[in-house]
Amino acid sequence: MKNTKLITSILIMILFSFGVFAETNNLDQAVQHAEVAAKSANLKAIANYSEEAKKYSNAAKNNTDHQIDSKHLDKGIDSLNNAIKMLM
Repeated sequence: MKNTKLITSILIMILFSFGVFAETNNLDQAVQHAEVAAKSANLKAIANYSEEAKKYSNAAKNNTDHQIDSKHLDKGIDSLNNAIKMLM
């Protein structure tokens, strides 16, 4: 459980780091889902919220209305993928 909290904390920091570059609804939703995942005690809930955060992160990446640093976004998505793999 300690590892999952560490992983979700790291992914929240990554998501916040690229949140500075652009404020979009999808990015905000990704951060909110990552925060809920970090606060969850249930492994299934952590995985589900991480999946949702990943969906919103990908949507933010594909948003052409705002400029987002794709390197940071890709690192966040990779962290979400790793967290999900560890929990499954």
